[in-house]
Amino acid sequence: RQARGGIVDRLRTAAGKGVTLGELSSAMHHHERSLDWLVEILTQLESEGLAELSPAARRGSPRGTVRLPR
Repeated sequence: RQARGGIVDRLRTAAGKGVTLGELSSAMHHHERSLDWLVEILTQLESEGLAELSPAARRGSPRGTVRLPR
């Protein structure tokens, strides 16, 4: 639950431009871990209508972008 809240807070800060998975992972102090955990949380947030993921983000690319829905 804390991770989800932190992600949504970071997306709010980034406003419409969004953030990359790499930036989001670093902001959450998990840059040393695989991005799989983050993609799993983000995919769930996307299914709930709370985030939009680029195709690269869905594949787990650190350059993939995530933002709040428009």
